[in-house]
Amino acid sequence: MISRNSKDGRKLRVAEAFSGIGAQHMGLYTSDKPPCPGENGRSKIPYEIVATADIDKRSNAAYNAIFDGIGGYNPSKNIGDVTVHEFPEMDCLCYSFPCQGLSKANTTKKKGLIRKDSHSSVLWSLKEQIERLRPEWLIMENVDQIHNKNYGPDSQVWINTLESLGYTSKWKDLRISDFGVPQDRVRCFMLSHLGADCPDLPDGTYPAPPLSTILEGGYIEEYEVSKSFRKKMMYGG
Repeated sequence: MISRNSKDGRKLRVAEAFSGIGAQHMGLYTSDKPPCPGENGRSKIPYEIVATADIDKRSNAAYNAIFDGIGGYNPSKNIGDVTVHEFPEMDCLCYSFPCQGLSKANTTKKKGLIRKDSHSSVLWSLKEQIERLRPEWLIMENVDQIHNKNYGPDSQVWINTLESLGYTSKWKDLRISDFGVPQDRVRCFMLSHLGADCPDLPDGTYPAPPLSTILEGGYIEEYEVSKSFRKKMMYGG
């Protein structure tokens, strides 16, 4: 297998499962941007988006509007349903699978990663694709509940499965505000490398003030989105 990365100058072939509006793509696209104003820029990661996968029409419309023509992407590269269609050859697979089975914001659907009636169990549709393609890198992002006392055992089954395929994995909870974004949100990231070595995930070193200290006080009630509408938008009902 040939490794394609920023060190050898060739483009990293990247696929995004459950691609949404392209958060991972944005990270690659802005990889040469300074982490904070006044800081030095970083080296650009040469990459190519070889495929995305999402069935949500609104997410796909947003992704297309943001990235069409960027990073070699065009809408035809969306393979749609990962449980039906196969990814092409790649070097890196990013996967932010649905969190409904884990998220504390959705108390009616907490079913973990294993049960077939859980939205989050779609994660397992990636196993055969990973086994077939064996990308060198895997990058996961999800809610930090993924490793709590309820769902930690399910997550360990996934980590063990990747280990059986030859991957070494490391995970860490990262607070977004520690990376220069004024939002106090925590997400779990896991990096998996095909082989015995896997680098550590970084710590944030650019703390940002809370958004509440930046925004003007008060709000206009008529523009407030109701809880029922937010639930419908996020969970389909």
